[in-house]
Parts: sequence; C-alpha cells; structure tokens
Amino acid sequence: MEKLFLQICSMGLVSGYVILVVLLVRLALRRFPKRYSYLLWGIVFFRLICPVGIKSDISLVPKCFFNVQQETTEELTPETRMESPAENREGLKEPQEILSKNNVKIVQKDNNTPIQKYNPKNHIVKPKDLSKKFISVLCAAWLAGIAGVWSVWARSIYRLKKMLLGAVKVEEGVYETKRVSSSFVFGFIHPVIYLAHGLPASAKNYILCHERVHIYRRDYMVKAAALFITSIYWFHPLVWLAYRKMVCDMEMSCDEQVVEKLGKNIKKEYSRTLLQMAVKSEQAEVLTAFGGNEVKQRVKNILNYQKP
Repeated sequence: MEKLFLQICSMGLVSGYVILVVLLVRLALRRFPKRYSYLLWGIVFFRLICPVGIKSDISLVPKCFFNVQQETTEELTPETRMESPAENREGLKEPQEILSKNNVKIVQKDNNTPIQKYNPKNHIVKPKDLSKKFISVLCAAWLAGIAGVWSVWARSIYRLKKMLLGAVKVEEGVYETKRVSSSFVFGFIHPVIYLAHGLPASAKNYILCHERVHIYRRDYMVKAAALFITSIYWFHPLVWLAYRKMVCDMEMSCDEQVVEKLGKNIKKEYSRTLLQMAVKSEQAEVLTAFGGNEVKQRVKNILNYQKP
C-alpha cells in the first residue's frame, strides 16, 4: 500500500504542473466556446490516473523523495565465507590482507580463494529506516482521508434520497418535489431530472433543456468519475481547483448549448432564471444542479456568448 501511496504522490506532483498549464491555456481560450476548455480538463484527470509517463533523464519528480531505499547487509557469494580471528590456525601461512570498499578485510590464501574476514562493526543489523515509518503513517492518513470524504458524500446522497421520496412524476424521466430548492439530474445508470416545485413554465423549459443536455453528454458520469479521482487526491489543493474549474466549464458549455438550441433572444430571461435558482446546497457538489456552480461567471458568459 505504501508503494501505491508513493505512486499517487508522484503522479499528483507531475499532474500539478499539468493543471497549471491547463489553467494558463484556459485563460488564453477565455473568448472561445467553453466546450474547448471543458475538453482540456480531460488531459488533467487522465494524467491523474495514468501512471505511465515519458521517460527522461530530466524528471519533474525528485528521485530522492520517492525512491525509498533500504540498507541491507552485503550478501556473500558461495565462494566466500566469514572467518573469525580464532580460525587462524597454526601451520597456515599468514594471508595477505586487502581492504574492500566497505572497510571489510579480505584475506587471500595460497589457493587464491578469497575469504572475508569477520568484522562485527560492519555487520550490525540496522533498525528500520525512519522514513519508511513516516511514509507508513502518511499512507494511513491518506486512506483515512479517502474514507472520510466518501463517508461524507455517501451520507449526503442518502439524505437526498430520503428527501426525494414522494416526488411526483411530471413526465417520462422528470419528477417534481417540494422538498428541494434546486433542479438537478440524479441517478447514474438511469438518470432522472428532479425539478423544484412551482417553477414558471418558461423557467421549467430552460431547466429541462439544460439538464437534458447534461444527460445527452453523459456529464453526470464525467462529474462522478472526476469526483472519485479528486477524492483519491483529497490532499492536493490543485486537484480540487481543477475539479471546480472543470465543473464550471461543464456548466458554461451546457449553457451555451441551450442558447444555441433555443436562440440568442433567451439570454436575458435564461440568465434571470439562473440567478433565481442560484443556491448553495449539498447536492450541487455531487450532482449536475442547474444553479449550483459559479453563477455570476455563467451569467456573464451567457450574455457575451456568440454562436461560432
């Protein structure tokens, strides 16, 4: 498990540079449709799960940090044996002493067979390296963090499921409930749209169009996968930043497709609906909610958007 943790750290460090590059490219593409920025984040999240990189003598990852080296005693070949001082019997010629690299005396007999002279100072068994114990502690903290993040999300989804009990079916794949204040897509295999109760007809039309674009593009799957990867790198602030920016680009690209479908004359009314639905809720973090992510930036993008 420690080896996996070190691999995650290595991939996270390299991916941090990739995230910074994508942020710069995203800034250069700010006047382009957000679908391009949205696609860029695929490079980041692919790098976060792909351990294979281009091998080079120049590495972004310091080898001394990730290569845990363990000191072991030198293994002797079958042709060598340990000799204690008591083994120098009378009648044998005094061997010639040669100093090895490890300051261990090597004696040479007449038959040219090397014998390693016993030196207790050079064969003391050393304790485990402290860095290995430190890495084990960090690995345990990493696993505990993942379990904590997953438990929070599982509790949020469980509470949301309870809130959605009793929702009224409006049409195929669309439900309405009084117990939520935002509209969103819920479900992984069979996604369903949940609408807040009492929406005006025009607002309901915009929201349904928006959420159906999410379903068509499988954005709910993309967000779930990105969220899972982010939970593995919960200790990495740049990964959390990448996740939030990816979600923002996802929503803005979806808004642009709604404008393309319904016409540019809906921009103001669509933006007004978006502002009215702007709520911060738990489900907005794990679901594709209509008004839960970077609303001001989305409104500005909608009003400035020009169909290419």
